[in-house]
Amino acid sequence: MLKMKISQDIQEFLLNDALERFLRYVKIWTASDIKSASFPSTENQLELGKILSNELEELNLENIVHDKFGYVYANLSPSEGFENIKSIGFIAHLDTSQSVSGKDVKPVIHKNYDGNVIKFAQNKEISLGIEDSPILEEYIGLDIITSQGDTLLGADNKAGVAEIMAACAGWKKFPELKNGPITICFTPDEEIGRGTRKIKKKLLSDICYTLDGSKKGSVEVEENLIRNSERGVSAINVAENLICSHSFVAYIDKNLTVRDSFITDFKIETPDVELEHKLIEAEIPSLDVYLITININALWLTFIIHGVFYRKKLLILNSVESLHSHLNNFFKFIFQNSFELDISLETRANYNKDKKKYKYYIVIDGNEVIKDKNNLMNPKKINMERTIVQMFLGERDTKSSLILIRNEIQKVFTLSQEIIALNNNLEENEELTSKKIIDYFKEVKDTKIQPQYLDFLFEIINNYFEVKLAMSSKTSDFLGF
Repeated sequence: MLKMKISQDIQEFLLNDALERFLRYVKIWTASDIKSASFPSTENQLELGKILSNELEELNLENIVHDKFGYVYANLSPSEGFENIKSIGFIAHLDTSQSVSGKDVKPVIHKNYDGNVIKFAQNKEISLGIEDSPILEEYIGLDIITSQGDTLLGADNKAGVAEIMAACAGWKKFPELKNGPITICFTPDEEIGRGTRKIKKKLLSDICYTLDGSKKGSVEVEENLIRNSERGVSAINVAENLICSHSFVAYIDKNLTVRDSFITDFKIETPDVELEHKLIEAEIPSLDVYLITININALWLTFIIHGVFYRKKLLILNSVESLHSHLNNFFKFIFQNSFELDISLETRANYNKDKKKYKYYIVIDGNEVIKDKNNLMNPKKINMERTIVQMFLGERDTKSSLILIRNEIQKVFTLSQEIIALNNNLEENEELTSKKIIDYFKEVKDTKIQPQYLDFLFEIINNYFEVKLAMSSKTSDFLGF
């Protein structure tokens, strides 16, 4: 994953551009009307849509559409070299609430807010302070924008509109800001519950983010997205610096309970390998993925895959005996035709009665490894397995998720075997280097392997296959000396 450092100049540009646009947009009256039978419910929303369409054209966006229903669509072309990245979309709504007048809005900037009560020039009867809005304390020292008190401001959602437009302006002005394919959509009538009624899904990306936010440092997830998922658990990926300095993934079940989460700062793409037999949908057995994912968690599955890759005996404690056959079938399926398994499932009660039986096992109980003599299951040192699990749980289609995890595991097995074959075919006194392996896969197999993934394969070759590669020290190794 590409990490870009946003310079101070770019940050200042985005802030100033978003502010300038926001102050203009709020002056356009776009209240929706619940009593109206037309679509959009008010003509003023079309006025703002037309302005945005023109500005998008000035920013060199393509395929701009402003339809009769008030929706605005546009595409931002990807940067060179980023054409194959999965497209994402940004959405915001044009209308404001009809509960308070949004006509003739006059925004007021309260610079460097000092924590005192804010007064309103056009309405002496109202005020805004920390006592009635404690969240204001978090914004001391920042600029706060309000109306003059006789209208709403319209930040819901013209702030989101301004942010998206400022981002588009930033991508145009600063070529060092790289991007994949991006779709933009502005919708009407969100405030009266009709925002997506006539939306054209074919003009949107499969993955879209709505910028209609809450407080800084929080992420809102659409409840229906979770409840209607075919999966027992949905994966929500959160980018670094959005809530904290880390990127992480949270797993949420249909009861909207966070079942698990872990940091995903380690980001490396698995290689694209043409397997001799890549699993297809027709070959998937009848597995109850919902039942399995609702009863497991990400770290638990990560431990199991890591243990198998290291050829360890694993004991999984689970008190629901009726689940054991489902889990056994799942394990057999994902490791079929690749790694051999030595996994046992037992209830906690039976384990406590006869612990000696499992003297040489690593014992896993939920998120805890309660017996691990050599400290193999250190979560901070398990990265690629975590990535594979994240891919599996992040795939919304159940059959696709099974294909994905099975093929990823098969890929690890196949690449390890090919490296061993390469090692066995060395001439006498010839050394194997990382560079030689990477070049071999690139030139002969048309496969790009990153050094971190290669180190991961080396560990598996050493621990599972018990093969000692004819390699030199790591420093000279990578340089190819």
